[in-house]
Amino acid sequence: MSFPTQQQALNILRAEEEQLQDLIQGLSEKQLQLPGAQGAKTYAQMHLWSIKDLIAHLTLWKRMGLETLAQWRAGQVPWYLHPEFQAFDAGERINLGGFAWSQHAPLHEVQLQAITIHETLLGEIGSLSNADWSTAVSTPMGLLSLGEMLHETMGVPDGYFQHFVRHRPDLEVFLATVRERT
Repeated sequence: MSFPTQQQALNILRAEEEQLQDLIQGLSEKQLQLPGAQGAKTYAQMHLWSIKDLIAHLTLWKRMGLETLAQWRAGQVPWYLHPEFQAFDAGERINLGGFAWSQHAPLHEVQLQAITIHETLLGEIGSLSNADWSTAVSTPMGLLSLGEMLHETMGVPDGYFQHFVRHRPDLEVFLATVRERT
């Protein structure tokens, strides 16, 4: 698959958000805050994550996408693309910081931020020209287009602009047990 166009990236981001919302629709506040939504993974304390924490996690990386756009507009290389942030444990440290925040944030605040940041990100990406999206600039990771920089910041190696795809299987298993109990 070739690198996604701007419109394809928007479609991927919308589809992932829709998939998440479809899966969690109808859950109570209590169910959204039960730990275990990411199975037994010890990475970034994921075994403790609730659905609320997962929503905050996905939002954190979208927020970093907005930061990437802001830094690119200012003529700067996004901070996340510098070598010190490409270390093996950098993502885990970022995820742990996000988890620490979500532990203390009220559910309604996490949900509001998720909606606001998602919609803002879609609007910002949608406002870019094709030239903005595809023109390569020099970064510590080599020549990257803005689209590629955004993917490097928000996506996962096995899916362009996809992040929820990595968390979905564990969430589906968790939801099956939550729904069985109620």
